Amino acid sequence: MCIGSMISMFNTTLVNLLVPAIGGEFGVPAVGLEWVSAAYTLAYGALLMIGGAIGTAFGRRAAFLAGTAVFTAASVACALAPDLVVLLLGRALQGVGVALLLPQTLAILRAEFDDAAQRSRMVGLWAGVASLGLSAGPVLGGVILAAGSWRLGFVLSAALAIAAFILGARGVPPAAHGRPAAGVRVDWVGAAIGAVGLGGLVEGLLQLPLQGFASPLVLGAFAVGTASIALFLIRQRARSRHDRVVLIPPSLWQSPAVIAASVAGLAYFFMFFGTSYFYSIDLQEYRGHDPFTAGLLFLPMMLSTAAFGPIAGRIAARFGIAPVLITGLGLGAAGCALLAVQSEGSGPADLAWRLAVVGVASGLMSSSMSSLAVADADPADSSTAAALHNTFRQIGSTLGVAALGAIIGANVLARQPDAAIAQTMPGIGAAMAVTAAVLLAGMVTVFLLTTRNSNQSGASEA
Repeated sequence: MCIGSMISMFNTTLVNLLVPAIGGEFGVPAVGLEWVSAAYTLAYGALLMIGGAIGTAFGRRAAFLAGTAVFTAASVACALAPDLVVLLLGRALQGVGVALLLPQTLAILRAEFDDAAQRSRMVGLWAGVASLGLSAGPVLGGVILAAGSWRLGFVLSAALAIAAFILGARGVPPAAHGRPAAGVRVDWVGAAIGAVGLGGLVEGLLQLPLQGFASPLVLGAFAVGTASIALFLIRQRARSRHDRVVLIPPSLWQSPAVIAASVAGLAYFFMFFGTSYFYSIDLQEYRGHDPFTAGLLFLPMMLSTAAFGPIAGRIAARFGIAPVLITGLGLGAAGCALLAVQSEGSGPADLAWRLAVVGVASGLMSSSMSSLAVADADPADSSTAAALHNTFRQIGSTLGVAALGAIIGANVLARQPDAAIAQTMPGIGAAMAVTAAVLLAGMVTVFLLTTRNSNQSGASEA
């Protein structure tokens, strides 16, 4: 399950570093390469809820193995791609595979470990290994580009997926994670409407920094996404009233823990992917570092994230999940505030320790929010709860890149043509200040939700 979770994170950060080399081989300008990342992100974000539903209906084990098999085949197709069209199809198929396998990883852990303290420790390990994938992506991407072709990156992704498939086939018991004996029906029409809605929102966010808010493509994507999500919610509510099968059980919408974990997931990925994406550009295009050096400068942040995931699990097992999550959100806000006030022209070491603070916060958040997402869910609904949580995280990552890209883009355009070349990216400080505000809002929301949940539990026990 740890390797399965790591695949999605590793694949994202690795490919982002390989994109310029891909464009060079296929002769595609940078403006035409956004779909190398977007094809994966769009399929992944739109289909997560369907992936959770498939795990519930057909068994978590089968869904996990099918997802890893699809991801493996897609990675091989990307490695052998003769042109950009085949590569984009392979990237979209990778997103399908991850959307299918990822919700099962957390759901299987939820079912395997009944003891809350032990489950927190295991989810901490799961989150730490996933974060290790995030840290390994940029560094290994630099090594691959220095030593050989970008295609080796997809070969490595396929090898990880094969390992996850073999270990999953041997280690996940069919009796506990097979198809439910009573059978579970799925609202496939609702799933399709939800996928269109999420796909529209993700596409609008992806295109926003490139096209601008007034673009017909962006406005159309948001319109389709918003209308489809509204229709999805109306359909779910109507079916629930008539005791018909729904994609997301009402108990999940009514769970303060699930809502808190989803809000925290959105804020966390807003911070993590926005920070890693734009500081990667800042280090290479404004500070003059090569890709390998830029990857090394991210190591303090990434290794702190990987180290504090398991630590957070142990702390949560002793003191509770919510305090660890709230602390992580607050520390993340502090780390982004430190980045916001960093003086222009400061050295790499000054940036590295500030990013390390963000990394510690990421480790505390990643483990605790994942535990919280499934803590109160019925075991039968754990795949759906995990999918809902991961959907909000994916929206957060896309929203972070889009919103911060708009802020930075406005500052870049506002710079005078004859002004001296900046040593840091224009507007990145303002972007980090906005990120700090998002994390603070998430911290307050999680505090209110978890406090309310504790009060309700206490009143019920009394």
